[in-house]
Amino acid sequence: MTMKRSLLNIIAVLISGILLLACGGNKPGAPNPASIPVPVNIVDVNAQSVVYYDKYPATVVALMQ
Repeated sequence: MTMKRSLLNIIAVLISGILLLACGGNKPGAPNPASIPVPVNIVDVNAQSVVYYDKYPATVVALMQ
């Protein structure tokens, strides 16, 4: 019984150590993804009047007659 308990304690300590090492902080020198500039396209826009409409086929039925 004592041998099993000490083996379980050793395994628990090893797993805890591995988890703590795996959850380490940011590595030095790794850039923050939010601070990396992102290339964008710029387009000049001009104001103008346009005609826009959509045609949808439909059938209209009254709710009450």
